[in-house]
Amino acid sequence: FSLRHVNLSHNLIGTMTRFLFPYHRYIPYKVRTVDLSFNQINFLSDRSFLGLSHAVDIDLSHNQIAEFPVGVLINLTELVHLPRGLVYDPVI
Repeated sequence: FSLRHVNLSHNLIGTMTRFLFPYHRYIPYKVRTVDLSFNQINFLSDRSFLGLSHAVDIDLSHNQIAEFPVGVLINLTELVHLPRGLVYDPVI
């Protein structure tokens, strides 16, 4: 048994650090969809989605994200499309 869908929409989440979905080689997440819409997210760490290598859909719409660091999507090998709510303008 593994959690497949995470809905954290309509909360007061303000930042996405590496601790929200951490990577652990012995406890792999098998989450396929993540809904983080309608929060107050204004910052993404370059490791925010490190533990979500199986995710195919991430919804970040209706947040306050202006930019995200290069590499934030690097571990999302099964992602079908860019997360909703982001405009790709990498910070170098």
